[in-house]
Amino acid sequence: MKAGDSQTHVFPLAVLSGKILPRQLFIYENQDIIKKTYLKICSQTGKPGGAARQQAAKMLWDDADQAEWKERAEEVQNDISSYVCSISVK
Repeated sequence: MKAGDSQTHVFPLAVLSGKILPRQLFIYENQDIIKKTYLKICSQTGKPGGAARQQAAKMLWDDADQAEWKERAEEVQNDISSYVCSISVK
């Protein structure tokens, strides 16, 4: 497993736990932009990576269409097997 791969494996566990939150799905599906944003925050503010990542995720989530993500999370919840199969081949 490479550094940074841990997030790749966290969301499938959330899927299997039974409750998918829209924010979790958003973060899982937007890892690249969150990473770019938090690296920018780190370089501009000197914040440690974890704090900068949380700030980036919050900023991007606040700007996201949360109703759309709620709907997407419900769709995933209703068809977990198809979603898990689609992410297991990434």
